[in-house]
Amino acid sequence: EAETGMAAENRYAMGDYIGKNGLEKSYDDVLRGEKGSMQVEVDANNHPLTETTVVPPVVGDDLILTIDYQLQKQLEESFDNMVVKLQNDSRSDKAEAGAAVLLDVKTGAVLAMTSRPADKITQQNRAIQGRYIPGSTFKLVTLTAALETGNITPKETIYNPGRYWIDPYIKSTAPPGNYNLYTATAKSDNVFFQEIGRRTTREFIAKYGQELGLEYKTGIDLPYESSGERATDGLPTQEKLDQYNEWYTRNWTARYEKWITESNEEYDGQIAAAATAEEKEKLEKEKARAEKQLRRDLERNITNNTMWRPADTFNIAMGQGRQNYTPLQLAVYIATIANGGTVYQPYVVSEICDRDGNGIQKHEPVVKHTADISQETLQIVRDAMCKVTDPGGTAYSLFMNFPKEIKVGAKTGTSQPGGAGYKIGKKQYYDGVFVAFAPADDPQVAFVCIMEYGYSGSGSGGVVCKEVFEKYFGLR
Repeated sequence: EAETGMAAENRYAMGDYIGKNGLEKSYDDVLRGEKGSMQVEVDANNHPLTETTVVPPVVGDDLILTIDYQLQKQLEESFDNMVVKLQNDSRSDKAEAGAAVLLDVKTGAVLAMTSRPADKITQQNRAIQGRYIPGSTFKLVTLTAALETGNITPKETIYNPGRYWIDPYIKSTAPPGNYNLYTATAKSDNVFFQEIGRRTTREFIAKYGQELGLEYKTGIDLPYESSGERATDGLPTQEKLDQYNEWYTRNWTARYEKWITESNEEYDGQIAAAATAEEKEKLEKEKARAEKQLRRDLERNITNNTMWRPADTFNIAMGQGRQNYTPLQLAVYIATIANGGTVYQPYVVSEICDRDGNGIQKHEPVVKHTADISQETLQIVRDAMCKVTDPGGTAYSLFMNFPKEIKVGAKTGTSQPGGAGYKIGKKQYYDGVFVAFAPADDPQVAFVCIMEYGYSGSGSGGVVCKEVFEKYFGLR
């Protein structure tokens, strides 16, 4: 996409086309080329007489993308078809937006990526800018942290009585029973992950979330990627909690000061209109009491909402806390688990070529970070994800007909954003979140899909993943 205009830099002039979004912005210098010029001798009436110097223009270079046309086409068709289906279900009838990403886990190359709605002018690229609560797909971070800190072993079981036994007694959607890490991941048992989250603590959950790449920008070669540095974003590190508490205190102090000012002004008007000294004195006391009460309420509000409670750890452990991420961040996180701990910088341009097809610059994979996580732990997490697509797992029906050599590891998620529009009367809407990698024995691709108002991960993004994987592995 390009718009006419004039930039501050000298190489632009009035009427030039300037890359404003997407690759056109990131690679404007590459695509632009060089302007031509012509010096002409003219007469006194400015009529051209002869050409003296002609400098021909130089055509810009070409970009070779990592995007696979067939996979991109399949992803967009599957996503759009899923949206239509969801809109015909009362549980997800508000569905129309979301994003999905397919990554090469061994390089970070983006093989397909879509964002909906698809209005290129007014809508953001949700894949790199939209921020979403990850739901149960975050449980893989909690599991990694618990394994690395020795707070759970593959053989230990934890009993789920239907809800967690510590206040506020958060329920589990998995049926009551004993769960180990494999069955808990397969059934997405909340009680299991609340308990291992309690043992592990938010500090280590945050630490291993960072190790897996879930913090700040991915560094993709596209503009306007969400930084994830707001007070309500990201992992529950002490730095982020301090930032959140400062933001909350500042925000609510401003609100209460406004209310105090309005209250005092209202009392001042009544005091000025009072007929007797006794009435004025009474109103002055009421004014003072009202301000004192508002300041007490402010102090109580700030204390209650900036204090980290056990329930906050339980919610973080399940992926329902303050943390939120872009779909691309989640894709990098799943790719890191799949490839054995290498956090690659994702990219969409594989090579720059001249107009004759000669290579000028080839992209080499960039390793941003190597996770300080044992291979044993990462293998256990991958094995647990594979249980999700086994009989009894929350995504079994999606991949039960896949060949054995194309075993899929996955995690389903249903997140409750809690924003405007997600609660209408007694009706509660949810986002559907789905993450996966394949094949299990030698992972090649990682997939993430988030369907706003999609109700469940397996019933929305999981279907899209199935069809994209079928295309990738030549099954359709």
